[in-house]
Amino acid sequence: MYHALSEADYQREWDGLVAALPPDHHAYFAYHQRRFYELFDSLAHYTAGLDAPLVLEVGVSGFTRLYQRLQPGVRLVTLDRPIEMYGESAAYTMGECGAERHYNLDLNRQPVDPTWGEPPLGHFDYIVFCEVLEHLLVSPAQVIEELLGLLGPDGLLYLTTPNFFSIHRWRQMLQRDHPQSPLPRRGQDHAASTHFRESSMAELVGAVEQAGGKLVHAAYSDCWEDEATRRQVAETPALWANLVILASRGDSRRQPDASVQAVTATFGPLSEVERRVLGLQPLAASTQPEAPVPGRLTRLAQQVEAGLSRWRR
Repeated sequence: MYHALSEADYQREWDGLVAALPPDHHAYFAYHQRRFYELFDSLAHYTAGLDAPLVLEVGVSGFTRLYQRLQPGVRLVTLDRPIEMYGESAAYTMGECGAERHYNLDLNRQPVDPTWGEPPLGHFDYIVFCEVLEHLLVSPAQVIEELLGLLGPDGLLYLTTPNFFSIHRWRQMLQRDHPQSPLPRRGQDHAASTHFRESSMAELVGAVEQAGGKLVHAAYSDCWEDEATRRQVAETPALWANLVILASRGDSRRQPDASVQAVTATFGPLSEVERRVLGLQPLAASTQPEAPVPGRLTRLAQQVEAGLSRWRR
């Protein structure tokens, strides 16, 4: 976290937002509270000094109301799935959230670029793409490439998605419980709530590279964990439940920060500390896997996938 946004200010606005909602909405907002603080804190940090930054949120939620409350200088544009798929309308985002434009689009079926829409989408200083990727049936690299194409020269894409290799997923797999959601019956996923495929950090980093982008920041987030689990996995961030990346266009002047190297160091087989947290026996010295050979991020991702293939067999 950057602490560019006062946690007290966020808590006050969050309390006011939740107080106005029906009681059956409170659990959802409480579960997502920490994740959205991370989002708004990052937005405050990376847009500091910009005059009226133009922000595109892809995937609208109840928290969309907070943009104007927390950063009233932001010019907000929203894009959500089609209304017939329970997407939000302009009446909500423009009427209640202060958005200046709103669009509806099915990313599974239609590509997006700066010329799309009426008026055309154009380019943005910051794009928020949170907890959407896992709901799509399209290549992550393709979607990321399209979103990077909507950025201005030094704009940023803020992307979050669940970590397939979180402690929760490992626990399920060790019980031979499939960690992914069952596929819906025909016509029963109108709200697009199914997680079709969750990602690993290596895959996400590789997707940015394949999209021609530049990874600026990467981190694991414990935003979903309860306090007991947070303490248990405090020293093993690669087991945390969410993935966070910031990416820019390939020709951007932005440079990767230290987090990128730290995250790529977690690629490869489980560490002894991770095995201990998961309750697995230590590997015998004779069976210790070799350390990944340094190289391009795509090669590291391939090494991870190769290791997983052997494990699955």
